Amino acid sequence: INLFEAKLQNADLSGADLSFANCVSANFNEANLCGAELQGANLIGAQLNNANMSGAHLTGANLGRAQLVGAILANADLSHGRFVDADFRDANLSGADLRNANLWNANLSGANLSGANLVGANLAHAKLDGAIGIYRENPVVIQHHDPQGAGMAQGIAYIGAPQAGGYQGGAGGLALPRPGMPR
Repeated sequence: INLFEAKLQNADLSGADLSFANCVSANFNEANLCGAELQGANLIGAQLNNANMSGAHLTGANLGRAQLVGAILANADLSHGRFVDADFRDANLSGADLRNANLWNANLSGANLSGANLVGANLAHAKLDGAIGIYRENPVVIQHHDPQGAGMAQGIAYIGAPQAGGYQGGAGGLALPRPGMPR
């Protein structure tokens, strides 16, 4: 399906099958994409501000430079997706599957990440100011990993599963204190 530069703001596309669609620079602002199938879709530069994408399947989709300000992506599958330079300010990503997603330089300021799975996600240079849902009792650890498999390298941050043992959060991790919770 070719939706290059399509104007679909406010459209009801709930449950639509847009797998592997070309949606480059398409306008989906305030559209209803609940439960939509978008696996492998190309959404580079797409506008999805305030779109409802709850439960959508975006496995392996490319949303580089996409605008998702205030978008609802609760329980969406974003695993293995590419979100380089994407803008998720104030987006709801609660319960989202972001395993192995590339969020390099993404803006997640004010985003709700409560219950999101970030294992293996690349958050290098991501903006996390005011992000919600990363707590000490469920910390994630930034690991520097060489994608070529040659070992650890500097400069690329990936989220790995917490290791057994002591507290892993703090200045080097992404754990933020929850008000009223023990340190």
